[in-house]
Amino acid sequence: MSDSDNKDSDPDLKTMSFGDHLEELRTRLLRSLLILIVFAGIALVYQGELMTIITAPHRKAMTQIESARVVQRIEQEVAGIKSITDLFVDEQASRILQLSINKGQWWDRWEAFREQAPSTGPLADFADLVEERAEILDGTLKTGDILERTPSSLLVSGEILQEVSEAGQAPWGNQSTLMKLGDDLLILRERWLSWRQGSHDIDPVAVPELTLAEQKALEENLRSVANKTEALERTIDDWVTWRVKGKPLVLLSYTEAFFAYVKLGLFLGLICTLPWITAEIWQFIAAGLYPGERKSVRPFIPLAFLLLAGGVNFAYWILVPVGLSFLGGYGDPSLLANSFTLKDYMGLVFTLVLGMGLIFQLPLLMILLSKTGVVSVEMFRQYRKVSILSAMILGAFLTPPDVVTQLLMAGPLVILYEVGILACVTLGKSSIESDSRDLKS
Repeated sequence: MSDSDNKDSDPDLKTMSFGDHLEELRTRLLRSLLILIVFAGIALVYQGELMTIITAPHRKAMTQIESARVVQRIEQEVAGIKSITDLFVDEQASRILQLSINKGQWWDRWEAFREQAPSTGPLADFADLVEERAEILDGTLKTGDILERTPSSLLVSGEILQEVSEAGQAPWGNQSTLMKLGDDLLILRERWLSWRQGSHDIDPVAVPELTLAEQKALEENLRSVANKTEALERTIDDWVTWRVKGKPLVLLSYTEAFFAYVKLGLFLGLICTLPWITAEIWQFIAAGLYPGERKSVRPFIPLAFLLLAGGVNFAYWILVPVGLSFLGGYGDPSLLANSFTLKDYMGLVFTLVLGMGLIFQLPLLMILLSKTGVVSVEMFRQYRKVSILSAMILGAFLTPPDVVTQLLMAGPLVILYEVGILACVTLGKSSIESDSRDLKS
């Protein structure tokens, strides 16, 4: 070893034996483990809040899956209402609507009479008999008012769908569908209102004569539309109520929840103590490095944490929700009923989050290989196609077997590879300029 090397080396290395190095390593590991246990214990104190956060991607994915299915069902129901409504002749529908509403008004008057009449005695018995016979002859008397509620039901349903679409709360890829469905319902409402408003001034002579059977069939179709409209309103109202809650995870054993919370505490404790553990490892390694080597490595440590945070956030906010939405919604819901366990979910999430955090270190790895001369920038460029293929293969191994999550993991890999090439070129130019200045001086 030269004199210059001796000046740059750490003097403590000369007095530390192999056993001393092992003792120092043991001390730092125990210290890191103690800090990990402390942070894991703190995480367990707030286990409820943390579990809510960690399972948020699942609820988001389940909301997307169930909402997409509800939107599909709403689309089918609206199409059914439109198909029946398109068969109506406006004049005939207006006339039948008038007759039906009049029957409903008759029943309202009958109800008013029943309220004023005695509840017992011969008159009450006679009224009960009339009501019973009337229901046998025409079971639609009590439901005549549903035809008057139809325009308001169409209005409420249409406005809710449009509000959800405009607020950006529609399931992914269904925003325009909801807006169109809302417009269709409002158009149906305008047509229904024209029937009801026109029915009061219509000339009965101008309306084509219908047989009693035809009148009854037309009235049944009108009531069918009214019933479908109210059912649609209930479906939309229920969907708006529960769509923000999501579907809970399932437990398959008594101990599953306990160990899941312990695993969550250890995982978050590891994330929180990672800077401390890194500092301990760095202090152990730095003791054997020259000051110049320490100076060149030190700037990359905070950058590594920034990339780790970027990978974790990308996985939590994008990769996991989108991947779960695709996987959980795959297949025919009439044949397959989804039920996801907490154990499988947490294992998948931890794998994806940590995997993406490590994958985001790719630019640093490329810079290290370039600075040490193992791989040149030109070689990185030459093997660009190979790197893209490798990213796809790695994405297939590290993610569930579907194209969506594979692309979500491989896409950032390709981008990070290009960022690594750019960083290597930039640092290479800086190194050349620094060397040229040293030569001139």
